[in-house]
Amino acid sequence: MKCIKGITVDDSAIALSSIQKQRHYIPFQTIVSSVKPSSGGNHLIKDVITEGTGGDQESRKQREGTF
Repeated sequence: MKCIKGITVDDSAIALSSIQKQRHYIPFQTIVSSVKPSSGGNHLIKDVITEGTGGDQESRKQREGTF
């Protein structure tokens, strides 16, 4: 995923949902470093990521711990 400057939180959520529907694995760090939301956006993106990516409980803890 390439970093797109000026991306909005809504665009980010739509893009992440679309990625999940294709069932591609995207490392959490890649998303965090690529999508830089305005303040308040972190919770939305965190919810989108942790809802659908699955994985074992340990990796889920690691994802949630990075925020």
